[in-house]
Amino acid sequence: VDAQKTGITAALLGAGRSRIDDAIDPAAGIVFHCRPGDYIEEGAALATLHAGTLEAAQSGMEYLYRAVRIGARAPRPKKLILGKI
Repeated sequence: VDAQKTGITAALLGAGRSRIDDAIDPAAGIVFHCRPGDYIEEGAALATLHAGTLEAAQSGMEYLYRAVRIGARAPRPKKLILGKI
């Protein structure tokens, strides 16, 4: 899952803004139904998108599709802590 693209998706849904005067919809957002590496049945929903308009939902769905990569094997786990300063 690409975190930057997921954040842009949330903004497209109305949960963020691109300009200071843009409104934020507190009901907009993304609910993921799985975690990276989980086994998912074909046809299962990966996420639910909440948006104020159908156009925003469609844009968000198209963008989120590019943020998620599905493969035959689970990705290698990444370290939660990369280092100490």
